[in-house]
Amino acid sequence: MILRIGTHQQVFPHENHNKFSALWALKPTLLETPSRVIQLCGQIRKLQGSGIFRSIEAISVIHPDLYLYPSSWYRSMKRDLYRRTKAILGAILNRELGMSRLHVFSLPQRGPDDLIEMFSGQAEQHGSDVLIVSHTRRNLLFNCLFGNVSEKAVMRSRVPVLILKPDHDLEVRGEKPSILLAVDPLHPPANDAFDHVLKMAKFLSAEIKIVSVRPRAGLFSKPIPRAGDGSGISRIKDRLVESGVKVSVEMIDETANVARELEKYASTHGATLIATGAPRRGHTVRGLLRVSRRPVFVLRADEFSKNNGESR
Repeated sequence: MILRIGTHQQVFPHENHNKFSALWALKPTLLETPSRVIQLCGQIRKLQGSGIFRSIEAISVIHPDLYLYPSSWYRSMKRDLYRRTKAILGAILNRELGMSRLHVFSLPQRGPDDLIEMFSGQAEQHGSDVLIVSHTRRNLLFNCLFGNVSEKAVMRSRVPVLILKPDHDLEVRGEKPSILLAVDPLHPPANDAFDHVLKMAKFLSAEIKIVSVRPRAGLFSKPIPRAGDGSGISRIKDRLVESGVKVSVEMIDETANVARELEKYASTHGATLIATGAPRRGHTVRGLLRVSRRPVFVLRADEFSKNNGESR
């Protein structure tokens, strides 16, 4: 049973329903380090400078059995951390963003899958368009014991996930912002799968760069052809262009691994964020979380279970 132990309510004076409603999943360890909350708030402020979000809710959980503390002491400590975190969020985000509520829940610890199921379910319940999750570098032992919440989120969440890291570079280079849209040439998604990316591009006034990395051919496998007329990638480009967004398409050859090639391209061309979503190649998405120096926006997995780019 999930127990709510804190709520903060605020009404927005100028709500725009065309903007994103976001649920920020504060992981248990993150709630214990207000300094990291401050760093991540800075990332959200930069994104909000373009008016992306109309509202944000924050959610966290209590894991009494995750640490070697008595349950009663841990619950008391968590309440104090909740009040401190609420004060930080309110002070930093109220003016630029506003904060509709802050929830803290109690949930028995069973692993990252249960966390993501709870976060995703709450996002759906509150009608959130985006789930915001931070990515924390952990050592191999920690990941083996507890798993990686952000990696689980991008593979299992039922709403799109925006991954942030405190050290992300959100500075705009060049004349205008740009979004690198990474598409798997073998499994292009449905045409309408990138509607969230299109909306984000419009708020950022950003160009979309569709990039596919052609994996190196194996010893006995045929090379993957470059995207041509009539391909799923071309159809995605046409849809985005029709919506009034500047779009370019490029396919590059893999020299090390797909995730590093995408990050290298994003860095060279000054991309503000990377958008993707390809559950068939989940290792690429997980690799992006580790190497990317900019936010990673991952779409729902079910958007990529349709038939190779055919629209609904």
